Amino acid sequence: MNNPQSPIPTSSFNLIQFNHCAFNSNYTTGVDINITSRTNTKLSKWLEGLVDRNWKNLDSIQKAELNLEFSIIKINEHNNKFKIIDFEINSEIRKVALIIGISTESEENKNKIKVLAQLIPINGDNFLPHNIKLALISKAGKVLQTITSRIQDNCIQLNNFKGEVGKKFSIKVSLENSSITENFEF
Repeated sequence: MNNPQSPIPTSSFNLIQFNHCAFNSNYTTGVDINITSRTNTKLSKWLEGLVDRNWKNLDSIQKAELNLEFSIIKINEHNNKFKIIDFEINSEIRKVALIIGISTESEENKNKIKVLAQLIPINGDNFLPHNIKLALISKAGKVLQTITSRIQDNCIQLNNFKGEVGKKFSIKVSLENSSITENFEF
């Protein structure tokens, strides 16, 4: 079953869906699978209440699925959005939530947006998959920050960062030889 919108030939892989992208982290072909979003998520639009359909409000997921008691979200709850990522590890599906929280530098200066990026386990898992990585990447492709989960981490997050409206960056989530990269614009 081939998906005409998929960026890779789907017939040669055991697929896991990531919104409208497909990838597999438990593949047998020996090929690394790296998926990058085709569009930039514009965070300044979130402040106006306009959110891409692939990003959901935290209150739209059942609290039992999302381990928020372990999360240390510190940014305005109204502007926290998440996206679920599925990884297949040894024939077992592991789901994590990429949470992006935003706020403005100040009420007077809405041209600078502060960002907090977190990764937490969902679906009743208490811990993230060991060695899952979360990275901040510049528009030029330089890794600015990275964090790797340990054996019993229930949340990892990048240091808060900020930028001016219009500047671009990416967040990359990777496990073993597979990765998902989300492109953003402040």
